[in-house]
Amino acid sequence: MWVALTAWVVAAVCVGAGVRQLRKLSALAHGAESLLAECRRARRSGQPLTELPRVVTELGDVLDAPSAEASVAAFNERLSDVARDLAVGADVPRAAARIGLFSGAVLGVIELTRALATPDGVPLGGVLAAFLAGIAAAGVGYDLDRRSRREAGRGREAWNSLGSLVVRGGSGTAAKSPG
Repeated sequence: MWVALTAWVVAAVCVGAGVRQLRKLSALAHGAESLLAECRRARRSGQPLTELPRVVTELGDVLDAPSAEASVAAFNERLSDVARDLAVGADVPRAAARIGLFSGAVLGVIELTRALATPDGVPLGGVLAAFLAGIAAAGVGYDLDRRSRREAGRGREAWNSLGSLVVRGGSGTAAKSPG
């Protein structure tokens, strides 16, 4: 029975890690979209981006760059940090799902081996509980993976649009995509 309980604890930890990363990616995507909306409002009203405190905090190096090349380089440097967060964050739920499934299967086999070694017969409750923990972790984990990848895509789209707005005032200078 302790083996099945261990499988459920591992499954819960894996699901918790996936949920944590989904929340982080959602926050990154929402932050990028709100920053993009703020920049678009400023552009429509003719307000310089350098007067927006949040934009200056997030992208001050890009706005203060002395040339278009320096502006693109500063933006790409910022994007490298964002791209890493988006890529790693989107991979965690899938890895957690695999870990949960693997641990449930291994712990189920261990419980089955222990049950077969007893002269009383094969009580399958603990075996099934361990296998079900792995299946549950995988199912939830793969759903979290799908949702995390969607949130990472939202974040990438927002940062790509931000690039066209802030790199040298939206002059059309292209910056690398964060992913």
